[in-house]
Amino acid sequence: MISSTQIHTTAKKKVLILGASLENEPFIRYLLESGFELVCVDKNPAPLDKTLAQFHDALKIYAQDFSDDDTLDAIIAKEKVDYTLALPIGRALVCLGRINDKFAYAGPSFYAIDTLTDKQKFHLFCEEHGLNHCHHMQLAIDSDTSLTQELEHIEESFNYPFIIKPTFGSGSSGVEIISSRKDLLEYQMPARFDSGLVLIEELIKGTEYSCSFVVDNEGMPHCMGIFSKYISKPPYRQESVYFSDDFSDELSLIVPSITTICNELKLKSCFISSDVIVTKDKESFIIDISPRLGGNSISTLLSNNNNHPLRFFQECIIYGHKPVINKQRCAVLAFFDFDKESSYKGVTDVLTGKKNTDDYGIASCFNKDEKAHIIELINDLHIGDEIGPMKNGADVYRGHIVIEHDSIDHAYQLADKYLAALQ
Repeated sequence: MISSTQIHTTAKKKVLILGASLENEPFIRYLLESGFELVCVDKNPAPLDKTLAQFHDALKIYAQDFSDDDTLDAIIAKEKVDYTLALPIGRALVCLGRINDKFAYAGPSFYAIDTLTDKQKFHLFCEEHGLNHCHHMQLAIDSDTSLTQELEHIEESFNYPFIIKPTFGSGSSGVEIISSRKDLLEYQMPARFDSGLVLIEELIKGTEYSCSFVVDNEGMPHCMGIFSKYISKPPYRQESVYFSDDFSDELSLIVPSITTICNELKLKSCFISSDVIVTKDKESFIIDISPRLGGNSISTLLSNNNNHPLRFFQECIIYGHKPVINKQRCAVLAFFDFDKESSYKGVTDVLTGKKNTDDYGIASCFNKDEKAHIIELINDLHIGDEIGPMKNGADVYRGHIVIEHDSIDHAYQLADKYLAALQ
């Protein structure tokens, strides 16, 4: 993430953030370095008061369940919060919507968040407002109803393959491509999604993009970044590679739908994170959307393009300026996704064929000219770790490499070279 010292605040602003996990630490650090005061609420917060000890006067962390309305409202009143900010907290984001409504904060309403994060409601919204959406069916999986009991109904309505996902899920957890009856009968929704509601959706074929928007104080969306991506091999649907390039043609197909959503849901002073598939027929289908910031991987790419989202939070949302968005550079962010299961032994030296772990193996894998294109490399693998195809979001913590080059092809070749040396 780019240094937040590039931003200078003129007055202290106090911001409420729901969620104090390690995943949110880079966002929290950025805001603290920019001069904000933060109030973070989390039932089980990470020890951020230790990792961010130098900001102890500006950071308050409450170990409270933020779904406890009365307690949270009392914290807000006590701390005299100026703004709220939606970080990646999935369906729990509706708690922030209630707060925005009650205290009249800038940002998405409860109704807007509920509509976008409840996937069934979003399908109905798309149908009502003429937006593309795929054929779908919602089912309740509980003690009285199972996928086995609904098998005939499902197979009458859908051709294999299709997608199954939790209605209230976030990210890739619980999302699978179902290619056969066997896959369907073996599907298990993750325990953390306790609603029992799943969606079955037609599999839309096309190129998938991750889109990040800032919605200004007048309700106009501005695209901070659009990145195409590769998805891991079935049955799982986990992002394995992001590509940064000029996707302005594809963006022009997506913006009208995002604009309609902003207008109809009265979205202002917020962010939108969305996954969109663009078909060969130039039709765009929003397959996931939430009025919040994207995760750290997206922020890394945005930062590389000098479009860090928290810069827009200050410039656009707090001070009301029109966002100045920089052109995207050619770059690739590749997670450690592998074709086969194996045990990690280090990085293969391209000259000797031997394994080593010195300096992440950069010296043994890249020459001097190639190393100049490495923007970021994080390798959290340890000798003996089991590696293989990516299955869910937890696998992103194995590591990633970011390469910038004169073309996507050249960037991907270098990223792929490193991944091949890991296995």
